[in-house]
Amino acid sequence: MAHADEALFDGSLDVDYGFALLYSVYDGIGPDLTSAIAGQQNGLCGAASPRVLVMAIGLRTGSVPFRVELHATAPPLPEGWEDIVEVSFTPSDRALLLAGFDSSHDLILPAVRTYRARYCANGMGAADQQESRGPGDPVLDRYLLVLWPAHAAPDQIVRVGSSYARHRHGEAQGRSRPRSAAVAASSPARQWWLRYGAQLGIPEPDDPDLAQLLDTADDSALRGLAIWAATWACERDVSGAIDWEPVLHGLRHNVPCPPPFDRRPRAWWRVAPAHGEGASAEDLSPGSRSIHDAARIAVSGAIQHNPVVAARWALAGAASAPADPSQLYRAAKARLAGRS
Repeated sequence: MAHADEALFDGSLDVDYGFALLYSVYDGIGPDLTSAIAGQQNGLCGAASPRVLVMAIGLRTGSVPFRVELHATAPPLPEGWEDIVEVSFTPSDRALLLAGFDSSHDLILPAVRTYRARYCANGMGAADQQESRGPGDPVLDRYLLVLWPAHAAPDQIVRVGSSYARHRHGEAQGRSRPRSAAVAASSPARQWWLRYGAQLGIPEPDDPDLAQLLDTADDSALRGLAIWAATWACERDVSGAIDWEPVLHGLRHNVPCPPPFDRRPRAWWRVAPAHGEGASAEDLSPGSRSIHDAARIAVSGAIQHNPVVAARWALAGAASAPADPSQLYRAAKARLAGRS
């Protein structure tokens, strides 16, 4: 258990596409960085959802030094940090994940309550210009996140020292309205899919209209589609090998699912087949799996914290059932188009 004035994490954090997350183990990822900073004063630490922090990282891809501290009361402002912002954070559980896209670290808080989060950064501008950092490359940016118990309060820009932070703050203050479909399609999570999606082995649906709807849907619609696709597959699995009702209850109510779905697979390119911890998704073509395997794959997708990945993974899993996927695709399009 964490005690006052101590480090919850101090090490290297692997990031991809320039952001990191802090959220409860059993919560979804929440909004992407663009949505998380909308309407805030600061553009470095998004807290649009009080249960999730979405933090900008200057480096696009690679590892960055990252430290998380817990304090009993608000500590003095630290010296030597270029950019500092503060937000409020109310996790739903003591167990947290500090995560990039393909890695995460477990953190434990002493209590579930509201915290003030002070996010400090150095070197963001230089790291943004560099974009990526490989083994042996010099460290350009580093980060400190400080938490202490406090009542909820508006976000605040405490210190600005980089042009990168000024740009991010301007983005936040100019995005108080919901995103258009065009802006949603260019979100960091969706851009990440376009860049790395092929590595997951998850095929695009063989339906151009559905593919376009997936590209422009917002995070809430994608999260709902993931749960719906998993439900579709589970309700058709009559093998009796798994009682799907508690699993579906967990998905629908955002509470922990029973094992083996109580923790998300951490390797993006692995899915849960009938046997073993995971397997390559080399063949997720329509009709390629038994209905039981299809249900397991769909649920493994629906519990993913990235809504873009969750929707595509769950939909591909459901479509891999031994049946014509056209009915599934029609229903999915109706959901995304707001007709159901």
